[in-house]
Amino acid sequence: LLLKFRHVRPVGLYIAAAEVLGRTSLFVFIVQYFVYFSVFVWLDFGSATLWPLYFACSAVLLWGTALLWDKGNLNKYLIVPKL
Repeated sequence: LLLKFRHVRPVGLYIAAAEVLGRTSLFVFIVQYFVYFSVFVWLDFGSATLWPLYFACSAVLLWGTALLWDKGNLNKYLIVPKL
């Protein structure tokens, strides 16, 4: 259904952003694990009232790194070679 409205600007931007995350999903999973289970634990954010802000910032960071990974066509380094 969304593909029918791809030419509509907000829908097209959403689909383009989702495509980036889809193409780089393994990389995003690895970075997400590192951010949420290493960096956040290491920084030890104490205030629970600021967690939505931390989540929003980390989501932007994850999408930005996914965009850079996609633009650099770096998925070629995450393949299993044929034996």
